[in-house]
Order: sequence, then structure tokens, then C-alpha cells
Amino acid sequence: MNIQIITKRPEEKNMSEVTKEYKKRLSGYCNLKIVEKADSQKAYKIFVNAKNKYITSEDLAKKLSDIMIDGNSDIAFFTGEKPDNTDYDFTLTSLEVSEDMKLCMLLEQIYRAFKINNNEAYHK
Repeated sequence: MNIQIITKRPEEKNMSEVTKEYKKRLSGYCNLKIVEKADSQKAYKIFVNAKNKYITSEDLAKKLSDIMIDGNSDIAFFTGEKPDNTDYDFTLTSLEVSEDMKLCMLLEQIYRAFKINNNEAYHK
């Protein structure tokens, strides 16, 4: 599975360490790219900022599983502006958070979803 996260470049220095850690953790589950512009038109598009649809970790795990079962191997998560024609929308929190924090939260939720789908313990 190929996952792109389309977001602004992280502004805080420590975010690069967080990003590196989650890229390492996710490498066994997917190919992850964090970019400023989508490079796949065929990707399943998910907008992460809809203020009306909160989902649980289990909901996200099921959604990712369903996307894969439907034959989609490319997923693009958008955290900034909403692109045209999204396939799914959800929000991570009701709080106003920076793009950096949103990226961190999204990486953690994607990682948690893969752990759930593989029946693996999340906490070490």
C-alpha cells in the first residue's frame, strides 16, 4: 500500500524527528510519503479536517481495510485545503491545532490502524 500525506512542510524542528520515527514504524506496513503536492491522481482521497465526522481508531482501521479490499493501493490524506472530489472526510480533534500537530496525530492514527488491522498490540 502506498500512502501519501499532503501537508505543508513541518515548521517545528522536532517534527522531523517525529516524522522519521513514524516513517520507520510504518515501513513494515506501507510506503509512506509526506509531500506538499499530491503526485497520484488515482489515489483514494481522504480529507482530514472535516469538522463534523469524528472517527475512532477502530473506524479508521476498518476504513483503511475496506479501501484495500476494494482494490485501492494508493491513499492520499490531505490536511490543508480540501481538494476537489474527496472520497472520504473525517476529523482528528475538535481542537484547533497546527499543521505540524495535525501531521503528528495523523501519523499516529495511521500507525495505530495498521496495528489494529494486524491484530498487534499497540502499546509496547
